[in-house]
Amino acid sequence: MDYGAEVGTIADHNRYRPSSTDGTLTITNVQLGDEKWYWCEGRNEADNVFGKAFFEVQMIPTFERSLNLNNTETREGNKAIMICQCEAKPNPKMRFHRVGYAAPYVNGVQPNDSRINIYEKPSSASHENQEIIPQEVVIEIENTTPNDTANYTCIAENSAGRNETTMIIIIQHQPNFDLTPPSLLTQCIWEEHPRNVTVLLSGFPQPSVSWARSDGKQISPDQTAFKQYFEPYWENGRRDEWMANLEINWEVTKGGIQGQYNPVGNYFPKASNNLGAVDFTINVVEAQLPGRVGGLNVTAKTAQSITLFARPPVEENCIPVIGFEIMYKLHGTNDVHQIALFPLDAGSSMKIDNLKSGSSYSVLVYARNERGRGEYSNSKIIETLQSTVPEVVSITSSTESLSNVSHQVVWEMPLDGGEPITQYLVSWREVGATVWNSREISSGSLWWTIPNLQPDTTYEVMVQARNRKGLSAKPNPPSTFRTRPGSTGPSAGRFSNLSLSVEIHYLVIIGVIGLFIILVAIDMICFCSRDWGLLACICTGTSSSPKHPVGDIISLDGAEYVYFIYT
Repeated sequence: MDYGAEVGTIADHNRYRPSSTDGTLTITNVQLGDEKWYWCEGRNEADNVFGKAFFEVQMIPTFERSLNLNNTETREGNKAIMICQCEAKPNPKMRFHRVGYAAPYVNGVQPNDSRINIYEKPSSASHENQEIIPQEVVIEIENTTPNDTANYTCIAENSAGRNETTMIIIIQHQPNFDLTPPSLLTQCIWEEHPRNVTVLLSGFPQPSVSWARSDGKQISPDQTAFKQYFEPYWENGRRDEWMANLEINWEVTKGGIQGQYNPVGNYFPKASNNLGAVDFTINVVEAQLPGRVGGLNVTAKTAQSITLFARPPVEENCIPVIGFEIMYKLHGTNDVHQIALFPLDAGSSMKIDNLKSGSSYSVLVYARNERGRGEYSNSKIIETLQSTVPEVVSITSSTESLSNVSHQVVWEMPLDGGEPITQYLVSWREVGATVWNSREISSGSLWWTIPNLQPDTTYEVMVQARNRKGLSAKPNPPSTFRTRPGSTGPSAGRFSNLSLSVEIHYLVIIGVIGLFIILVAIDMICFCSRDWGLLACICTGTSSSPKHPVGDIISLDGAEYVYFIYT
């Protein structure tokens, strides 16, 4: 079988592998030049056959040979043009996507911003393969603003695959401090807490930042009381955003608030580049401890707990309250307890547990911020409720037993009424009966299995909790359950009671012990009388064969044998 292409006959070599047995031609490491007509001819003594096929080669979009992938820079107000070129086969669909935006731009004038127009066109560049015409997608932005500075992703896609590359548009503009949020307009400083006074700005080319104090003195970079930092702030992919910091060292400046380097006051950062300059103002104040709590209310209380609601201090401060702390004691004693409840949002409720029932407590609350804790609130006397019997116990177990002779009862721990629960009382009876059966259960258990029940019978059951004040109220109505039918039933699990009576257990144990004693006695008798063990004695005693002394000649099947016993 012969193979050929438009340029001649194909012979065996590294990339082309024809097969004369199954009529296939395998091409490895496919290249654009492999796209052509291929023919094959088969011959034998009877006839010749001929066939041909066209082999199409597709190419995933690539930007590697593109000449127009440069970042674009232009001044604010000018027109920005950025071109993305790719090579692909077949021709790709191309578009732009601004990084950070939910969806790519559509081609044409943008519905939400008529300044932006995107279109595709063939490129004027050429390719070594005439079948490939480089394609371009162009983004044009009229009347540019600093907000147009961003990363733009060029996307190309065809039936062979998809590829993308990222390009940058940078709008040159004079600096501004518009990125600085209102929360940074006033910043705090306090003792032993170096403070970075931070401003955020934009501008391109990269601006420089200088600082001055409220007394008009310029802060030089070599002053030990201040350290200056400047770094990119490209969190949104913008190459024109920057962050400037001025670190104020309290240790150096604290030589009296009236010292040469008073750390408190206004600071004036100034940003400038070749397109202009702009001033800004940051107010630095000394942080204060929180003021007195604005109010303290009791929102709930039990025999053993108090829940409080505290309002933050009324006084304004440059650092927020991060939580509250409680100090309390049994009224009339010096046994003081303290609870730290931070971090908490201002106004959160706070609960004090493990209190004595029917007792009065003195409670103080103070607010805390990053610097420390503030003034105590006015002392508030709060009395816990008197203790009572526990709440009604709720049974959670199934109404259908797993056994026909027992039932597992499960219940929830009730509120204890302000006194520890000491035990539970489980009571049960057949429906219609007048007398309850009862069993006391340890307070550490929340289940018990009722034994010796009748099959296929409905029972009432209830659980009561006991504390120092007495038993909880009986549930009304009590819960019910029904045992399974049949004379025997499946085990109720590892919590089931055995249905055998105590007397049967004792009889089985006595019988086993008695049998053991009899066997030991037989073994001793055999050993003493014949010097044999128990097994030999039993076998000898039960055998019907005649006995012979040692050394006797006996006849078995007409032959003579000597009878031996080895000891």
